[in-house]
Amino acid sequence: MKTAMISRLAPMLAAAALLHGGSVLSGCSSCRKGPEKTGTETKEDALQVPQEPPEKKTHTAVAPILPEALIKTSKGPFKLVRAESQPGVPVLPGEEGKLYIGDRVIADDGTEVEIEFTQGGKLVLQGKGEVMIGIHFPGEIVIVEGAATIETEQLKGRTRRIKIQTPGGTYFHAGPTSEIAVAESGATRIFVKDCPASEGTGTATKTEEAVGPTCAALTDGEERPLATGDVLTIDARLGVTVAQGQAAPKLKADEWLKAERDAFRKEQAKILDWFLKWTTQGIDGIDEMLAQMETLRLSNKDAIDQLKLLRQTTKPDAAAAPKKGEKQAGDAENEMNALKLKLAENSKQMARTREAILARWYQLNLRWEAFGGLMTDEILAKAGKEKPVLEAFFKSYEDKLLKLVKRRPRRQMPAKFPVPSIQSSPFAPDSMKLKPVAPTK
Repeated sequence: MKTAMISRLAPMLAAAALLHGGSVLSGCSSCRKGPEKTGTETKEDALQVPQEPPEKKTHTAVAPILPEALIKTSKGPFKLVRAESQPGVPVLPGEEGKLYIGDRVIADDGTEVEIEFTQGGKLVLQGKGEVMIGIHFPGEIVIVEGAATIETEQLKGRTRRIKIQTPGGTYFHAGPTSEIAVAESGATRIFVKDCPASEGTGTATKTEEAVGPTCAALTDGEERPLATGDVLTIDARLGVTVAQGQAAPKLKADEWLKAERDAFRKEQAKILDWFLKWTTQGIDGIDEMLAQMETLRLSNKDAIDQLKLLRQTTKPDAAAAPKKGEKQAGDAENEMNALKLKLAENSKQMARTREAILARWYQLNLRWEAFGGLMTDEILAKAGKEKPVLEAFFKSYEDKLLKLVKRRPRRQMPAKFPVPSIQSSPFAPDSMKLKPVAPTK
């Protein structure tokens, strides 16, 4: 009898064991018996915040930064000074000759350094001097001191010209050859050795950007066009003279630099006194141009808002049934065209103003770099200035201008591999590889 009872209970016990084991494996808490939960425990369980799955890691790598120029050849001693802040540009073995934004090349007497621009052209620094890769505009080179020759192909269009910043102002090199000399007093001489005149006459099919002026200098807020054979000289006090039709300057670059150095030593006190007095005037000029930029910016913002409103009146539903007081579609279109023209003119003027601001800034800042170590307490006291105040003054304006315009580094973009079509894919089904057949009638 016991054996018969056990034989009847065995299937039931096996089924119960299978149910319990399945609930454990499946994680079902309601399928297995456990301690009863109180009301408090149930409330706490309900208030628990479910754990979110960990975020998937995204690929954050950026394309490597390309150099702006390369030191191709050199004769004599020189040093390469890296910029203070270059995120993402480690100096690795083999990169000693690569120049990035803000890098400087400082050469000694008797040295010649050839620098090749990554985007074409070259600069040859001859003798004692210093050049820097500009930090503001693309295609910007700063000649701090010394003699340099710039050689490129002929560049057409305003934006393609190389901007050469000097203590005398900005020189726009359009190729093929220009010679620039900068003295320690800030005096600057530009010899346009070869720069053909613009082609065309600015017809309706050729805009200023396509034809445009070629070589030019920006010294006093206005762009001055220059042609082959022009010699532009800006003295230590920013006086400007131009000699035209010159096969070569009267003095070679090294001779002119020596003459300017001798003159500066004789009148050093007077030039420093002039600079301290002109500093306030120079900064006032920058502030005025910054105010003009803000006015143009607000004018553009207002024009954009008006365009948005006028576009509503040109929609088909609004044009079909114009309300009383609304403008007709033709009138709205004319106003929109006028606003677009205003936006274009304002934007062009803002670009010109930015160039003028930078020209004035380099006139100030490069002179401060050259004169800062010569400023004695006696000279500063005479002008009512303090050196720490001036240093903070220049630093604040440098930061302000970098917010206005700043050069972005060039990056090596990865190659885009062509995606094969499904027709050419080796995994495409046979039905997709069949040629289309014209439908039967």
